[in-house]
Amino acid sequence: MKYTVLFIVALLISLPARADYFVWEDAETGVSFSYPDSWRQVSNYTPDDVVTIMAPGDDAAMCRIRAREDRRWLVYPQRFRAAIQREAYSEEFWNNYLASYDDILIYSMTDGAGLGEAFASIVTASYVTNYPMKNLYKTSFAAAGLYGENVFIFDCSSKSEAFNSYLPAFKSIMRTVSFNQVYHELVEGENNDMDTGPIIIIRDPTNRYTHRY
Repeated sequence: MKYTVLFIVALLISLPARADYFVWEDAETGVSFSYPDSWRQVSNYTPDDVVTIMAPGDDAAMCRIRAREDRRWLVYPQRFRAAIQREAYSEEFWNNYLASYDDILIYSMTDGAGLGEAFASIVTASYVTNYPMKNLYKTSFAAAGLYGENVFIFDCSSKSEAFNSYLPAFKSIMRTVSFNQVYHELVEGENNDMDTGPIIIIRDPTNRYTHRY
């Protein structure tokens, strides 16, 4: 009997913790993601917010997905998607995106990441905001990627002193983001002799050099 009890206790200890998740999808934009059932959906704050969720507790931890129409790049073949991300949704984009906050401090900005099926850039930054309360110092982990005719912005933040404890959850939620398929995911072969498609030429910040894609 003693061994049976010990076996049951050992089995219970070894069982992994089970978490339940909500799966959410927006019918208009086609974006979907999942999040822990301990989080709750709250009212959106800005007109381009698609969905906003908030974690339990007093750390103002939240994630939101925003969508903004951008049809400028639809003319280009999909093989230019990575180059378009670096041109349209990189450092300058994040400088403008964060400009509505005060006391901005950007810790890192990375190109060539992914958000769902989109090429994306990722930024980590701190700032002072008035949402969800006034003069709140927060740190944000955010990604922006163009997919189809919309740029999607995945933006998670919390009080700065609690950010490191929430970052794994933010990244876990971001990995579930997906979009209704717009592009064929297999890269097709190309005949360079017949390739007369558009060329993207990007200047570097010094305006001295250009890069062709």
